[in-house]
Amino acid sequence: MAHPSQLVRIDGKTIRSLREAKGLTQLYLASFVGVTTDTVSRWENGKTQTIKKENLERLAEALEVAPEELLPREEEEENTSPTQEEHGNWGNGKATSPPQAASIAGPTRRWGLVAAAVLGAMALVALLLWNRPPGPRPSVQRWLPDHAPPGASFPVMLELSGTQGGQAVNVMITEHLPPGVKFVASTPSPVKASEEMREIKWIAPLSSSGVKVVYAIEMETGAAGQINGDLLLRIGGEKRILTGPSLLPAAAPYHWADQDRDGAIDDGELLTALDILGDSAPLARLRQQVERIWSAGRYRWNPAQHDYEVKP
Repeated sequence: MAHPSQLVRIDGKTIRSLREAKGLTQLYLASFVGVTTDTVSRWENGKTQTIKKENLERLAEALEVAPEELLPREEEEENTSPTQEEHGNWGNGKATSPPQAASIAGPTRRWGLVAAAVLGAMALVALLLWNRPPGPRPSVQRWLPDHAPPGASFPVMLELSGTQGGQAVNVMITEHLPPGVKFVASTPSPVKASEEMREIKWIAPLSSSGVKVVYAIEMETGAAGQINGDLLLRIGGEKRILTGPSLLPAAAPYHWADQDRDGAIDDGELLTALDILGDSAPLARLRQQVERIWSAGRYRWNPAQHDYEVKP
């Protein structure tokens, strides 16, 4: 159990409002923070009004706000004059002011509460800043083409930004593929994959220059769903950054590099495709296919052969 000094109060209504405004689910927040969906639900409905400081930081990251925005706002106390009934009848039956000691106690107490609230907020902010990892959190972007024919290989690219000051760290990248999607190849090669090849893992050094992972997959006819993943790194403590979800490309009889779907790959589309694929051996087949279609000028998709036919 966390020590009371390690807990802070939160505003459940604010958490729920921010989550719904950003289109996030309770499951997403639970996965990001490392708690159960029931815990997130209890935060939002006010059944649990305190949270560990480290969980507050993760929750703020997931909602893309400062941690202080998730804390309850201090309610302004009403500053009303005391009535005759509240203080009794002093003297000759007319409403008069209470003794001097009572008139001083009200302002003194209010100023004490304000000072305590200010000092508490300053201490919390200082603690959060002290525990925050140095430098910005690495960002992750996943790219997929807009379309691809079922049975044809196409690339998925993950680009990770670097860390501040060129500090090199090893990161573990995990991708979760939906049913009906087949893993083909990647650069760099994965270090681990599940038996069904639905969960793929890579380990790569992440520095200020970042890192890029490109892998090829195929969709079965009727495949649908999303690609999800996460990035695990250790900078100022273990951090897991969720990447996704990303919808699968639309099923269409056009090459993934043919962005305008005009039945040809032009010069600009060729260069974009080559920038994505690079010059690694595992993706050589995709690269050669793009170059062959570009050189021929025209192509069409043959669903029976699960291949592209070029036309001069």
